[in-house]
This record gives sequence, C-alpha cells and structure tokens, in this order.
Amino acid sequence: MHRSASVFATLFACVCMLLPQHVNGQALPGFDEPSSIAIPDITLTNQDNRKVKLYRDVMKGKLVVLNFFYTKCEGVCSTSGHWLSKLQGKLGDRLNRDVIIVSISIDPQTDTPEKIRRWGEYWKRRPGWTLLTSTSNDVKELLKEFKPYPSKGVHSASVFVGIAEQNPVRWVALDILSEGDLLLNYLKSF
Repeated sequence: MHRSASVFATLFACVCMLLPQHVNGQALPGFDEPSSIAIPDITLTNQDNRKVKLYRDVMKGKLVVLNFFYTKCEGVCSTSGHWLSKLQGKLGDRLNRDVIIVSISIDPQTDTPEKIRRWGEYWKRRPGWTLLTSTSNDVKELLKEFKPYPSKGVHSASVFVGIAEQNPVRWVALDILSEGDLLLNYLKSF
C-alpha cells in the first residue's frame, strides 16, 4: 500500500494546482494536503430502503468517490449525476470491486429512499453506486467536515476521493466538471 500512498501524494500535489480551493470563501478539505476525516458509522438508508452503516457497510476497504446531492437540485447536482453515471462505465469491472461511488442527500426531508432510487434510475445507477439519505441530523455533522455546500442552493462541483482502509480516511477533493476525466485519471492511479 506504500506505492498507493506515494502515488496519492504525487497526484494530489498536481491536482491541487489546477482546482479551485474554496467554495464561497470556505476552504474545501483535501486541497492544501489530503485531509483526514473520521467517517462516523452513522446509520443511513439506501436507495433500496435498507439501513446501512456508512463506514462499516458501505465504505470500509474501498476506494470511495463521495459526493453530496439533492434530488430537486437543477444545477451542479445534475451535472455531477451525469458525470458519475458516465464514470460507472469508464470504471468497468472495478466499480463495486475496488471503487465505489457514494452519493449522500443533503435534503433528507425531501429525499426519501423512493426519490433517491428514482434519481438513481434516471442516471442509470449500477451496483457500486450507493445513494443514501437519513432522517437524523447525522448528515449535517458530516457536511460540517466536508463543506461541499455552505448552504442548500450554493453548489460545489467537487467530489471527494479517499481510500477507506482505515478510519479516519484521507480525502482529496477533485472537480467533476471536466467530463469526469480528471477524476477518472486519478482513480486509474490506484
């Protein structure tokens, strides 16, 4: 795994020079150097209406592409959905084997398991891309760590990539707007 850590550090340094480091004045984690963020083992509900533990059941042992979204969003969430959908095909058999995509709703009052399931169907979600929602305040605590949206309606086109071999996970923030190519190239290094 030492090779992965070295590749991670090198790519991270290159990527940092190309991407915006702030959203509305707030620094995103993972730009100056990878940020370690402990992933709480909170219980969330997936698109199939099943309760899952975020770290233990979903992330542990995988290379994780994490984003935050809400189904009524018509801006960056749709763009991110589009490129994450395309990323599934580009990952091929690595999806769900070594790489997973995790999308967490920031609007749990609206985004029921049924609504996130339909959102996933629209984007042709496959196994390996998990959509999650919650009725608790746990997601708000997670959002404080990642800072993807200063508030609902204020968007970031960033996804977070981390190797969840141990917790806390070291995350790097990447832009998804370049047709997902930057993200795909980054994932190919692992």
